Amino acid sequence: MARLAGTVEVLHAELTAAQWIAAEPGQQIGAGWSLRTGEQSRVMLCFPGDNVVILRELSVLSCETLATEQVGLSLEEGAFLFSIDKLLESGSYEVQTPNALAIVRGTKFGVLITPADDDNGSSSTRPPRRWRTRFYGFRGRVVIKNERGEHELKKDYIIDALKEDAPTKPFRKWSEAREFLRDLEDLSPFEAAEKLRGAAQAKRAKLQRLRK
Repeated sequence: MARLAGTVEVLHAELTAAQWIAAEPGQQIGAGWSLRTGEQSRVMLCFPGDNVVILRELSVLSCETLATEQVGLSLEEGAFLFSIDKLLESGSYEVQTPNALAIVRGTKFGVLITPADDDNGSSSTRPPRRWRTRFYGFRGRVVIKNERGEHELKKDYIIDALKEDAPTKPFRKWSEAREFLRDLEDLSPFEAAEKLRGAAQAKRAKLQRLRK
């Protein structure tokens, strides 16, 4: 966990007794761990090969497999930015979402998972029964597939997926994709949080010196 801002929590069946607890900067997680962000929060994860994943607020991610040659992640909801620059030729990097699997070939792409029930006017107080997954291509390529079909996502294109349908053909909506990328690449929330933590640490150190 390279950087975090706001409320970030982790969960493990054994190590946290299946309870969500506060995450710490620099904390390491592996297979079997889940992570979530609260409102106005985000976290930056560094995976093997210096590959980076950023989670925006109200996002949930689980690590299914985490090794040098194989990474398997599961996304439940929220917004994510993947920058996968170093992928071994024999390795695999797969991202499972509620509606489709993303098979990464070395790329930079975004994932946005939102309730699809909003279209039907369902109550926001009830858990959504259906999810819509939108994939944004920023660099390289990634295969988006489910039981009903597959398409390859390339730079400057978008693919949508619903569980009951095959992924859509790639289409362009670059203004939206650019806004998504600008938001996820904004490092100012991390910088502000780190400044506050640094000030708090300095204050605690000063109080300790005064007590001596």
